[in-house]
Amino acid sequence: MSNIKLDDRIENAMNAFFETETDRGEFALAYGGNETAIAADDTAFSEKADKWTGWLRGLFLFLPGAFVLFYMTLTIIFFYPGLSFQGLFMFFSGIFLTYAGSGTLKNMKNLAVPGSIIAVAAAVAIVSSLFPAKAQPDLYFWYSIYLFPNALIAAKLIQAWVSDKK
Repeated sequence: MSNIKLDDRIENAMNAFFETETDRGEFALAYGGNETAIAADDTAFSEKADKWTGWLRGLFLFLPGAFVLFYMTLTIIFFYPGLSFQGLFMFFSGIFLTYAGSGTLKNMKNLAVPGSIIAVAAAVAIVSSLFPAKAQPDLYFWYSIYLFPNALIAAKLIQAWVSDKK
């Protein structure tokens, strides 16, 4: 019964704000004695907030993390036989940002998403090593920006596949 009163109060407040008359006949026709019939079809605020936090997490964590991880993997393969502390820190921060941006930190299956970005970057390095050229490896490194969207697509597909598997 409290849901009915709350719905009536919200409807009356909205009608007063928009200066429309209250429709008294709608409730009598729609109510059939079942409380679930009264439930609103609108999404709750928490569902809307979850949607926006997902977008913001993808924008501020996943995208920069994927970029850093892709290029740190290529940098490690092309230029450095060994890594310093700063290089390892950047590499693992890219892994963490991608992992955190792909979903919840409690789901260890999301580690497949950074793994897919590393795999695409390694594939770029392997394919570029097949083409002997007079240019140095930095040419392949700088042209790899054209293949970065493929890494994003692969990561998003893996993220969707992992989130569907329960």
